[in-house]
Amino acid sequence: MISSKKSQHIIFFIAFINCCIIFLITIISLTTDYWVVIRPIRHINPEKLDITKQIFESLNSTIDGNSTVNGSNQDDEIDYSFIDDDMEDENENQIIDLSQKLDCKRFQGIIRFGLFKGVWLLNYAFGCKYRLNKIYIIDALSKDKIFDQTLWICTILCCSLSLFTIFLSAIFSLLNAFLSPTNPIHGPLSIYLWNSLSALFHLLGILIFTGEFYFYINRNILTKELLESGWTSTGRGQLAWSFYIQFISIFLISVNIVIIYLYSKFKKDSFLNLKNNFEKNENLINVAENVENEQLSNSISDEKKSSRKLKRIIDFIY
Repeated sequence: MISSKKSQHIIFFIAFINCCIIFLITIISLTTDYWVVIRPIRHINPEKLDITKQIFESLNSTIDGNSTVNGSNQDDEIDYSFIDDDMEDENENQIIDLSQKLDCKRFQGIIRFGLFKGVWLLNYAFGCKYRLNKIYIIDALSKDKIFDQTLWICTILCCSLSLFTIFLSAIFSLLNAFLSPTNPIHGPLSIYLWNSLSALFHLLGILIFTGEFYFYINRNILTKELLESGWTSTGRGQLAWSFYIQFISIFLISVNIVIIYLYSKFKKDSFLNLKNNFEKNENLINVAENVENEQLSNSISDEKKSSRKLKRIIDFIY
């Protein structure tokens, strides 16, 4: 049977492993560029095009069979999973040929970004050539003003604080896994505190970014120049996996809190049972002592009575 002290070390070591996983997930969420994925399209008014452009668009439409000049093309999902870090190393405003990587959809594209940077890939109907632009959120906040700066900074702040608090939780979990702190604030109480704060900051970050997404990003993410040229992104965005893995962190934090709570409850129940058994034994001992004392007093009184009778007999004889 595992001793109480050994079980304590195992429980807190499991909590430490959980904290490390949460820390890693939060780092991945912060550094990856899949918080939001947007698929913008471009609407072209044929009346504003000259005859040459109309012929060019008509020929391309016939060849591709995918989109039309007026922008009412099929809105099929395009697999842009090939846009990896190698492609992001390309020069900004690079024109790249993706004919070998996807079935081209003219006047369509993809925009994806995280909390710090992202990438734009737009098709201007020049065959399967896409214009690649890298975006840095700090530039978008200061120049284009397509995000709400306060909400964005609050999201980063909440994620950073959740990272810091789960780091503290990992330290205290490791401390309890190998030592037995005498100060209560260094024990399970510290695990409750730092895990609860980390979960709170995760939730705040999720709520703030959700507000940013629905009130700003999903309404428009494009610059003024792109809007004037016919591009639109309204209602075409979705939250991606870098955002959703925050919920995994919250789940693991909840697991930490639950296992520490169950362990503390089990330890408390064991202590109460031990205390009750001790009190019962103490009561039994007291009862036994009382009975013994009563018997002793009875025997003494009997002896006294016997001695008195004996004395009377002796007095009678003599």
